[in-house]
Amino acid sequence: MIYTIRYAYHTQENSLELLLVHPINCIVYVKIMAYSEFHPPFNKEVIRGYLKQHGIGYLQMAESFGIIKIDRSLNMREGYVGFTKSAQLPLFLE
Repeated sequence: MIYTIRYAYHTQENSLELLLVHPINCIVYVKIMAYSEFHPPFNKEVIRGYLKQHGIGYLQMAESFGIIKIDRSLNMREGYVGFTKSAQLPLFLE
């Protein structure tokens, strides 16, 4: 099961509460830049450490799922990311 969460409207604590309601053990961040001037508690190093303290993993997979693709063969004919294709990448299978 895949869940999505938008952090812009939450604090770290509130986000953690939302995660703990569901069987989530890892966050996969898919944006190219894992930094925000407006939401520094969710910057890559900060949120990774916070989640680790609470037993939740953090992976950044922008190369596999981000909007900017280095490997255009992963895109569908319409130009968007082909998630079925991306799911076969060694990075995803780790």
